[in-house]
Amino acid sequence: MDVDQLVGEDPAVVGLGRVPGDVARGVPLVALGLLVETPHVLGADGVVQLERRLDGARDAPGIHGHGLRNRWVSFLYSSVLPPAPGGGQGRLPGVGARQQAVREQILRAAADLFRERGYRATTLDDIAARLGMSKASLYRYFRAKEEMLAAISRETIERFTRRLDAVLAADLAPDEKLRRIVREHVRAVIADRAFLTVFFGEEASLPPRLARAIAARKDRYDKRVEAVVVEGIRRGVFRDVPPRLVVYGVLGMLNWLHKWYDPRGRWSGDDVAAAFLSLVEEGLVRRARGGAPLARRLARLRRELAGLERAL
Repeated sequence: MDVDQLVGEDPAVVGLGRVPGDVARGVPLVALGLLVETPHVLGADGVVQLERRLDGARDAPGIHGHGLRNRWVSFLYSSVLPPAPGGGQGRLPGVGARQQAVREQILRAAADLFRERGYRATTLDDIAARLGMSKASLYRYFRAKEEMLAAISRETIERFTRRLDAVLAADLAPDEKLRRIVREHVRAVIADRAFLTVFFGEEASLPPRLARAIAARKDRYDKRVEAVVVEGIRRGVFRDVPPRLVVYGVLGMLNWLHKWYDPRGRWSGDDVAAAFLSLVEEGLVRRARGGAPLARRLARLRRELAGLERAL
């Protein structure tokens, strides 16, 4: 089956005009990753030739000047055309965003399966089946599950780092910064529980060089949170306790969420954040000397005064 058989004389195909390599017509569907798998049809040499043809077709005026109305044709070009050189999006409107969305779906499916079955027990066939796509289409984004594991690990630490960057960039007192760090960390863990499970559970499956790089980034994250605690102690906002132990305790408590949190359960993410913040603040934030007993004494005095007023 080829593109002509799939879309016939659809105007979106006819309007493409003459494309280098005649990509618009006669391209096996293996190229699209829709129905059949590459190894059984084209072979390795055929795949290389096909990719060269698609690279050449990317610059065809007919493609870039025509609105891709047919959904199958849109899928063709959004799936197989690579981004323009330089790392930016290609000139086809929406291709970059679509490819990113598909890549995200693949990683989420892979993370879910790694979490459910374990990384070593999960195959590319499993991931493709979960997504309802062929392995040929999967290969356009990731050539092996090792690449998926690496991407999940990198993107997990990057997402946490972006949230931390935003908090630290704000002009806030140390105690408020720590509160926001806790809230953002809880939200990140809950939003990406499968990623976190893989991130912490499959560290040993990473290539050594990448594992060292991820460990270094985790350590930088910890040290940046530690700097907030150090500043709070310096200003007298936090109690004088070992900052690194505070970080280990707080982040350990937050990271463990991926093990037990159930979004269908009784607590929302905000409930969890509030409870954890209460624990952190009671143990870390310095209170005014005698603050709690003094408050109780004042309340008792007010009650006694009120009683005297009624008696008089």
